Amino acid sequence: MTTIEVTRRIEVSAPALWSYLSTASGLSTWHADVVTGSLREGLFIAKYPTLGAELPLKVESQAPGRMVLLRAGQSQVSLSLESTDPATSLVRISHAGLEPTDDLGGFRSSWALALALLDLAATAHPGHSRSVLWFFERVPVPAALAHYYFSTRQGLAAWLGETPSDIGPTGSPLRIRLSPELTLSGEVLCHEPGRDLCFSWRELDSAALTLRTLPAGPSERQIAISYSSFSKAYSDRPRPELAAAMKRLGERLRSVGKS
Repeated sequence: MTTIEVTRRIEVSAPALWSYLSTASGLSTWHADVVTGSLREGLFIAKYPTLGAELPLKVESQAPGRMVLLRAGQSQVSLSLESTDPATSLVRISHAGLEPTDDLGGFRSSWALALALLDLAATAHPGHSRSVLWFFERVPVPAALAHYYFSTRQGLAAWLGETPSDIGPTGSPLRIRLSPELTLSGEVLCHEPGRDLCFSWRELDSAALTLRTLPAGPSERQIAISYSSFSKAYSDRPRPELAAAMKRLGERLRSVGKS
């Protein structure tokens, strides 16, 4: 069995972050689209309504204010907090019970994206709930090729919009013009090389946009856009632009995959 570990330093105190790791409402802002259950019940259910999927997460143990250990089948996920100073915390996710044949890079990238969302939720939208829009296409290309279209000036221009340069590392500024009426400017919240990305979206009240791939078969990937909004006023705003962009990306990658 294999264990992967992902960490992120967040400028929020450990006591203020604890509810994001230990309550259904907190977990719903970053861990899954919707989470129900509680520590008291000993069970959380992570739900993805768009996918029609649910994942029971049994609470194996907890150290109040510091750690929650969750189990799903053979996998165990530890969510823990360390206080580095009164206003900063180190969040650590340890995912144990994975097989060497699992998509370990995908799991690691997925947790890194999740922690980026947690950072945004806790620092920019404390106490707010999150709504999520998903867009999918199934394509016969590897993750690395999808990443080219997620992160380079030429690749993004083919489906999402114009940007002055390639997307930089985590923490970099970015600006993408999706249409004459809609621009995305903000910060690269997470950039996993060769895999996935997450951006903040300043024009839509610091929403988040993730570009990622998921396994879909022996020779295919599911490319996915998710848009996370913490504001009712902007919860559905970019739906038409993102739906059209995803269709363009799917067509482009299927064409490339056949060549």
